[in-house]
Amino acid sequence: MTDFQKIVKPTLLLKGKACFAQIHDATIIVSDIPKWTNELVLEYLNGMTKVGGGVSVPASVAVFLGDSFDAGQRKLSADWIAENGFEPAKRITMISDSLLIRGSLTAYSWLTKTEAKAFAMKDHKAMCDWITRGQIATAAQVHDALSTSFHLLGKKLP
Repeated sequence: MTDFQKIVKPTLLLKGKACFAQIHDATIIVSDIPKWTNELVLEYLNGMTKVGGGVSVPASVAVFLGDSFDAGQRKLSADWIAENGFEPAKRITMISDSLLIRGSLTAYSWLTKTEAKAFAMKDHKAMCDWITRGQIATAAQVHDALSTSFHLLGKKLP
C-alpha cells in the first residue's frame, strides 16, 4: 500500500476541539479552537502527524470554525513543516464566511508557495470539487470526511 492509498477516518484531536482526516492524497483539518496559542499549534501539528502517520500529501483542506492562526503561527507552522522534513501541500483550500480568515490562506500560500483558493461556507461542495482535481481522493469522499468532521465537533455544514 502506498502512502496515498491510506484513509484515516475523521479523528478528534485537542480534547475534541479539532479533527483530522486523510483521504488518500488529501487531508482535512477542522478546528473549533476559541484562541490559538503557539503551544496549541505545535500540539495540533504533532497530533496530526501521529494520527496521519507522518505522510506529506499534495492537497489539504483547512477549516477554522473558531480562531485561525495569526501571522506568527502561520510562520511557525510553515517552519515546523520544513524542520520536520514534510513537504507542504501543493494545493490548499478552506471554507469560511470570514474574509479575514480567507485572507490568511492567501498569506499562508505566499509563505509556502502553494496553490490556494478559499471558499465561502455555502460553497463547500465546490471546494471539494476544486481540491480533488487531479487527485486520487474524490470530491464525494472529501465531502463525506468533512461532514463527519463537522459532526464530531458538534457542528453542521451549511
